[in-house]
Amino acid sequence: MPILPSIPPIEAMVVFAHVVENQSFSKAAIAIGLSKSAVSKAIANLESHLGTRLLHRTTRSLKLTEAGERFHAHCARIVAEAEKAELSVGRLDGRPRGRLRVSAPYALGSRFVLPVVLDLLAKHPDLEIDLRLDDTHVDLVASGVDVAVRVGRLVDNALVARRLVPVRAFLVASAPYLAREGVPTTPEDLANHRYILYSNAPRPDQMVLERGDERVTVKLKGPLACNHGDTILEAILAGVGIGLLPDFIGTDAFCDGRLQIVLPDWHLPASAIHAVYPQGGPVTPAVRQFVDALAAYANDLVTAADGRPFALALEHVGAGQKLPSTQCPMASAPAPGVRTSHISLSPPASRAV
Repeated sequence: MPILPSIPPIEAMVVFAHVVENQSFSKAAIAIGLSKSAVSKAIANLESHLGTRLLHRTTRSLKLTEAGERFHAHCARIVAEAEKAELSVGRLDGRPRGRLRVSAPYALGSRFVLPVVLDLLAKHPDLEIDLRLDDTHVDLVASGVDVAVRVGRLVDNALVARRLVPVRAFLVASAPYLAREGVPTTPEDLANHRYILYSNAPRPDQMVLERGDERVTVKLKGPLACNHGDTILEAILAGVGIGLLPDFIGTDAFCDGRLQIVLPDWHLPASAIHAVYPQGGPVTPAVRQFVDALAAYANDLVTAADGRPFALALEHVGAGQKLPSTQCPMASAPAPGVRTSHISLSPPASRAV
């Protein structure tokens, strides 16, 4: 028998990927059907083979070492590629099954993505979906994510993108804040106001606004920076300062007057929601049906909104409520791309969309 060349401990690498994903030896053991002691032994043997520590372990937590972070990126890709390889041979008859890893911002994920996930799970009992809600943009390849939902400009040409629906945003404040601090009348006035910074932006302290041929860059400052849209909404409503919100956050607060639009004549470039996934390799039935379902749901919402922002339908149609009247500032705003009084969102570019 010929002697096989030395190969890496693939099975132990898969175990390691599951331990990191589950942040627990016990949970990883359940996920892959091994005993906890077998998982611990696999990790110990892997560290011995590599000659380095991959994890810092305590009784309550796991933390990757620097070597562990680098090694995990490769292990996650191995697991993802193995699953895609199984699908590529065609033995799964084209029906979505197995695990689909989805990434989305928290607010958009809970309002827009989750209904689609629940519908797919009801229709396809062999499908498992790992829905990861996080406002931080992730590297799809390194994290093993199959498809992500993103808002704003797409900057990674290695990703396939499908445009789902336009989205807009509004620069807003609460009535008590404006009564206390005054109403800005020019973009330059923002520099003298308290602003709630979005910390995921590459330059949280700057904002570019446009009006016709005019374009200004405004320096911002404020007592609070946050990477979570719903938390920024709560801070705005509490009167902490002025903030920028996409239309799918705080929809009711726009229409009942708790949020007031600031500088309505100025705007950011129109934007959209996209579904993105890595190029290369087979597009699995699960990815294909998930993206198609997102597009169909987005189209239904746009139809229900009848020319108004899709977020109004997103907030009300699913609950069986009537959409707000055109007296709502958001409802009466024209579609994105029209240079009028609305403000459209152009979120920060990410290292991987």
